[in-house]
Amino acid sequence: MFSEDHFHGYTPIASGNQIYMERPKIHRLLEKAVQNQIVSVVAGAGYGKTHAVYSFVRRYNARTAWMQCSEHDNIGERFWDNFVSAVSKITEQPFDSYLEIPKNSLNSNEKYIFVYDDLHLITEKTVLQFLERYICSSFPNICFILISRLEPPFNLSRNAARKKIARISGNDLRFNKNEMVSYFELQGINPSPDTVSAIYHDTEGWAFAIHLAALLLKNSPDAAYVPQALRSNIYNLIESEIMSGLSVELRRFLIKLSLIEDLDLKFLEEIETDRSLITKMEETGPFIYFDTYQNSYRIHHLFLEYLRERQDELSEKERRELWNKAAIYCMANNRKIDAIINYEKAGDYKSIAGILYSLPLVIPEQTGRFILDVLNRAGESISREHPEIGLIRKRVLESNYLNMGFISRIVPHSAEAMGGNRSGMLELAQGENFFFRAELGEAEKLLLEAVEKARKMEQSEIENCSLFYLLRIYLSQGKSIEIENIIKGFEERPGKMSYLDIFSGWYYSQIGKKDQIALWLKREYTGNEKCFIACGLERMVRAKHFFSEKRYPAALSCLKQLANLKISLMGSIGMTALEAVCRYRLGDREGAFTALAQACRLAAPSGFFMSFAELGKDMRTLAEAAIRDHDSGGSLLEDVPVQRLREIRRSAADYAKKLYSHTRQGSNGLNGELLSNKEKEVLFALSQGLTMKEIAGAASISPNTVKSIKRSIFNKLGALNRSDAVRIAAEKGIL
Repeated sequence: MFSEDHFHGYTPIASGNQIYMERPKIHRLLEKAVQNQIVSVVAGAGYGKTHAVYSFVRRYNARTAWMQCSEHDNIGERFWDNFVSAVSKITEQPFDSYLEIPKNSLNSNEKYIFVYDDLHLITEKTVLQFLERYICSSFPNICFILISRLEPPFNLSRNAARKKIARISGNDLRFNKNEMVSYFELQGINPSPDTVSAIYHDTEGWAFAIHLAALLLKNSPDAAYVPQALRSNIYNLIESEIMSGLSVELRRFLIKLSLIEDLDLKFLEEIETDRSLITKMEETGPFIYFDTYQNSYRIHHLFLEYLRERQDELSEKERRELWNKAAIYCMANNRKIDAIINYEKAGDYKSIAGILYSLPLVIPEQTGRFILDVLNRAGESISREHPEIGLIRKRVLESNYLNMGFISRIVPHSAEAMGGNRSGMLELAQGENFFFRAELGEAEKLLLEAVEKARKMEQSEIENCSLFYLLRIYLSQGKSIEIENIIKGFEERPGKMSYLDIFSGWYYSQIGKKDQIALWLKREYTGNEKCFIACGLERMVRAKHFFSEKRYPAALSCLKQLANLKISLMGSIGMTALEAVCRYRLGDREGAFTALAQACRLAAPSGFFMSFAELGKDMRTLAEAAIRDHDSGGSLLEDVPVQRLREIRRSAADYAKKLYSHTRQGSNGLNGELLSNKEKEVLFALSQGLTMKEIAGAASISPNTVKSIKRSIFNKLGALNRSDAVRIAAEKGIL
């Protein structure tokens, strides 16, 4: 703990050539806060969050692990390496498992602090889930300090209820006027009371602005304070008050450092033989500080952004050389993700290929996505120059990226796909990706290419899966002839019959022809006795069938079984969206909105919203209700932009129209002579939930004609309303 002496003034803390000002107010606040299990320090840029916490933990009697978060920590493998490195610095034995920390690695009689800095940069779901789980765990002698520009995306309510969480905001971190004067004195500045008042009025206690004002006064002691200089352009201030006083060598050295994310001290010593430059770098003040917990330097993000804008002062050769050196250093320290990042910047794809060949056959999903992004950015010319890149892309797609979608469930079980050269698989994976992004033109081109390649090499499973996605595309476009050809082809095509049952079953459940769905798919699920290859889609078809029969609890039961499977991202989105409409039909408005919000969160990063559209009229109705709730101030969907809900409503309505158009063309096969063909068409459209205006547009008739036909239908059936008409027609075999 701090002694009282710590609070008797603003004591500078020396660290090399750097000075940190002790702020008794903040120290008292933090000392009280760390008695809780969790401390969130949330404020915008330039509030001195990191320096405030850093100054505190340096003097507080606790062993501290400090993890500096980065956007690249959204790759699970990279996050885990950094996490282990940070935690290992305070454990008394080799770190093996976070679960073992309380009983094995830490002294129960000692206080520990885990600091996560720049936590707002972490957005990846699984990484956040890991952090939330353990930050909210009951470790009585561990305090977690979360430094972030945004509220941590965790559910901390349980801890808050138990009074185990403390919050420090930007307002708490603002300098008061006395602190600002003490800081000026520390810098050897003694402005007049009027100047102090003017500066405080302009800066409002913002730490970064106060420091810049101090530089202005320090370097021009005879000049009056000019508020506009502070307000107008921070970059100009950095240029005039910091960079202008540096040597050419130091300026170029700092610009070079802006090319690298992790400024490890050993790495800096390798790339710069002139140790004095590293020492002089520290003299830039709080813009650059040495992190003793990470054994590396940190550059304030505003200063870093300024330096990055100056990178064009370096030659292309200089930049590539530095990135290559950084990549080599990362490889030497077993940081392969960082090495790939730097090699990509350097344009060294041959070295990237070498790293990728060394990876295990099965890699984590986030790592696979990261690698594919790198390879896709490389372009076709790189693949021609380095043929191995194309092979690696294909391998990553097969071993990892395909986990995102349906065909990941084919590869392990299909003898045909495992043999030969898997022709068409790459195009199928890419086409699937475009399909779920609703980029149907691109998807169709790739899937037709997949069909052609797979058919040529007799890869029937790949061909059938490609045709299945083409079926869904044509259904969304109302192309009846193409749909009929695919369905007929499924019936004649060689392959696992149960597999093709699922494909056609999905289609028939979508258009409401329940009698044509295979009987085994209509039964309650008792075990996947027919098809273990595509059990996820099989249960989704069952759920859709039960939903169409208004057996909503049975549909939710199927979806619950799906949740216990390791299914794809696309499958999770479709499952959650279907759950939302099921719950809405059951009258569970809160459950429906919660599931819809979850589905939107799953879909947003990748743009996979096609599954929403495929729910047609039901999703349109739910989205409309969600928009009304949003407009009335409801909170269940507050994190879903209302514009997104409108897009979902529009796409679902468009899909419902196309579905009606396709089904209308085959409506002559409906049973019953009671109604005319036109009345049957309108009745079917009514059963699909289309409005009068939508039916009129799809059937090319006027809304008044639709109203007249609707009255005729009600009279002939003896129905009181739309629902009654649909029920009676179903009982009579008309629908």
